[in-house]
Amino acid sequence: MTKDSFNFIYGDTIGAARAALDPGAFGYYSGGALEQVTMSESAESWKRFRFVPKIPETRGDTSTDVEFAGMELPNPVFISPMACQSLLRVEAESGMAQAAALVNVGYALSTRTSVPIPKVAEAYYDTSAVERLRSQLPLWHQAALEQLGRSGADRRWLPMFQVYQMEDSSISDALVQEAKECGFAAVLLTIDTPTIGIRLNDRRESFSLPDTYPEVVYERMGKGLDGSTEGKSSLFQPRGRINSLSQDKTVGMTAVSHLVGVGGLPVVVKGVSRASDLRAAMEHGAAGGLFSTHGGRQLDRIRSTADSLFAELESSCDPSVAADGGVRTGTDVLTAMCLGASAVGIGRFAAWAFAAGGPVGLACYLIEVLTELRLSLLLIGVDSADELDRTMLDRPGDR
Repeated sequence: MTKDSFNFIYGDTIGAARAALDPGAFGYYSGGALEQVTMSESAESWKRFRFVPKIPETRGDTSTDVEFAGMELPNPVFISPMACQSLLRVEAESGMAQAAALVNVGYALSTRTSVPIPKVAEAYYDTSAVERLRSQLPLWHQAALEQLGRSGADRRWLPMFQVYQMEDSSISDALVQEAKECGFAAVLLTIDTPTIGIRLNDRRESFSLPDTYPEVVYERMGKGLDGSTEGKSSLFQPRGRINSLSQDKTVGMTAVSHLVGVGGLPVVVKGVSRASDLRAAMEHGAAGGLFSTHGGRQLDRIRSTADSLFAELESSCDPSVAADGGVRTGTDVLTAMCLGASAVGIGRFAAWAFAAGGPVGLACYLIEVLTELRLSLLLIGVDSADELDRTMLDRPGDR
């Protein structure tokens, strides 16, 4: 392991990212809504839980295979959708997607991508480029990746596409169709953003996208399917602004039903806080729900994802449930799975690893997470993730 890889995995990763980024970009990625209460509590909420291992009766070779939203997956980890990744590194979404492909974790592409959807898919499926990335890893991480590759070798995470339901539904429909044609496997419908939350970091820094930002989605959304601009709304108004997306403010279950019929891909509703909403979404055709606080960037003082899982769910590793929000480590992932999630997204910390170390840094970080998860499953006393249950978790503060 190189010194740099050690530092951004175990050291001050946020500090390294801050040093690498423009203050406005760092503020955009690091900030939450208003007083940032939810954002601040997100990571700490996972740490309030304690594991209760059972005496292991294992084969000593744990499997991280899971089922989520009808997909058979080699591990539960995916990179949550994050906008404008060109602000993090010049490799942008393409570089992050290649790191995900190398480590065989999921990658969710944001509607607000700075790279065209086909280019991201091309980078993800470019096996020669992914292998070149492998050769750049420190030797320890190359060896660890080989060990991880033994599980689910015949399965693969495929990219997912995050979409907002637009006021002009033909726009979001076209994006979903393009993603499907490019090999994306599922749609994440963000349902907790009828409007953008008040983010004081952006105001403080007077943040807007730089003039050099390749407004890929702006160009698409400013045009109709026939290429005309008449009657169509644009993504950024005025040009360069990030917080004026013309999203449907009445988004609800009708949007779920609509998107289920658009691309023929599994639809996962992103932004769930209640089990009743998850059930309703699935009654409207959704394949699952993503419990999420949107990084604490929407309504401040909503409860953390960890607390929502604890309050709302009963079973562990529910194949219809994913979660993100403050997840950093393999033990955070294990906690989320004991609480009910079968797939677990990592957002900001993946961004920090990417900003600090590029695709190599992100790949090393993800390898660490999966290695920690694999070992933690063994230490908690199970062979596979589907053997986890609530009895393996305790929250002492509730006694």
